[in-house]
Amino acid sequence: MSEIKYENIQEAWELEVETERLQDLQDLRLRRMIDYLSKVRLQLAETEDELQSDLLNQEGQNLEFMMRDLLMIRRDKILKAVLEVRRPQGIMTLLEEELHSRLSRGINGHLEFVNDSLRGVQQKTRGKKTVPGKSYDGETDDLEEIDYVTVRFLEPTDTPAEGLDGKVYGPYKREDIARIPSSTALVWINQQIAVRVMIDDIGD
Repeated sequence: MSEIKYENIQEAWELEVETERLQDLQDLRLRRMIDYLSKVRLQLAETEDELQSDLLNQEGQNLEFMMRDLLMIRRDKILKAVLEVRRPQGIMTLLEEELHSRLSRGINGHLEFVNDSLRGVQQKTRGKKTVPGKSYDGETDDLEEIDYVTVRFLEPTDTPAEGLDGKVYGPYKREDIARIPSSTALVWINQQIAVRVMIDDIGD
């Protein structure tokens, strides 16, 4: 993937604004957009030239607006899809996948509550649920509710990591492909050690 530039972020924002469909956004691309904004902020802090400072300050403000608006628009599209009981067509980041999953479970739980109420069934409070070796509160912590994603490793990992399911993942070699809990994958993705892949991408 080529290096992100200001024009790329502007194009992604404009496309998200102008279309109803959720646009594809991979975690690595978002990470590079964030890195570009950080780079502009660093340059602004280091420059002593007044004109250059003004230009960088304006660029930073523009980037902040576009990225915030981009992510909020995407949130609204995901929420709309959940309310329509469907999955957005575009590729979501891992955290957006989690948002979609949690919202869907919440909507489904509320629908169950409505149906039970109409049948005269009393709702029971959910208790504490556990994963082997761990303890959590809330309905989203069932073992079967842990989200898994497939990733390809761009760099080897030195040490294994424990997932929310209590299993140990890794170490991995470069080009290894593995299906792991999304929370574990996100750490390696943010470090640009791994990239998420769709099932159709494997073997290309």
